[in-house]
Amino acid sequence: MAPCGQTSLSQAVAPPVAPPPPTTSAGKVFRSRLQNGDLGPKMVWIAAGDFKMGDIQGGGDSDEKPVHKVSIKRFAMGQYEVTFAEYDKFAEATGREKPSDSGRGRGNRPVINVSWHDATAYAKWIVTQTGKQYSLPSEAQWEYAARAGTTTARYWGNDADDACRYANVHDKTSKKENGYSWTHHKCTDG
Repeated sequence: MAPCGQTSLSQAVAPPVAPPPPTTSAGKVFRSRLQNGDLGPKMVWIAAGDFKMGDIQGGGDSDEKPVHKVSIKRFAMGQYEVTFAEYDKFAEATGREKPSDSGRGRGNRPVINVSWHDATAYAKWIVTQTGKQYSLPSEAQWEYAARAGTTTARYWGNDADDACRYANVHDKTSKKENGYSWTHHKCTDG
């Protein structure tokens, strides 16, 4: 997560102080209770492991080099991005101003227009609400989770134009309709 600007909020929980039960396995989803009885964000356990961090495909930016091996301890990360509904509970409870939705709507949409300081404060609030150790994911935790064991340039493979099979992207239709100048995927996602 970048430390400024419009960004969505992801979160991770460090391993609990006491080791979790041996039956807790990677991929298992859980939720902690907040003090008012509501459920906190859905979290998923990520298995420990090693991966090559950085520009493993070549051609990336200088801040992605050198590629290096990183060992990750087991941790849990938000299954989904923090929503406006989740963040708004925090804002109301702490007297913070709610971030603008930029006209896109609130509810279960990922929260936007929060700073790194806002995101950190949210994570600290979750700690006070649940008694568990929450924090924002480190760069290494985020990359490890996002790669999900892959070594390709993208989670679906190396061909950027296969994106249309997996996501709503800036494709041929978007290029024609919107006229954006940035590079589009040479496919149509429907």
